[in-house]
Amino acid sequence: MRTLQLTLKRQWFEMIYLGIKTEEYREIKAFWEVRLSKEYERVEFRNGYGHHVPAMTLNMKGVRKGQGKPEHGAPVEDVFIISLGELLDENNIPDELKQKRLGLKQHQKQ
Repeated sequence: MRTLQLTLKRQWFEMIYLGIKTEEYREIKAFWEVRLSKEYERVEFRNGYGHHVPAMTLNMKGVRKGQGKPEHGAPVEDVFIISLGELLDENNIPDELKQKRLGLKQHQKQ
């Protein structure tokens, strides 16, 4: 399985982990055109660099060009939109963030 690896700022990392943000954005530039033209099944997000940073892997539903949501960090112009699926794996996630996710999931079931 091919995995796209991306690094995120904490705000966007947490929103994706909590299931609030279901897509990630990248500028339409030659670098991303080449990188995102490959087939990926999963995307791994890291919050920083190094071996012990928070990380998560999600299914990747696909990539398209279009307008993203400004409240989720998208600029006004067209961007690459990476559509995200279910959370598959997580590492080094802070306990308070795990508890927040658990609380949101329980609230959604009610």
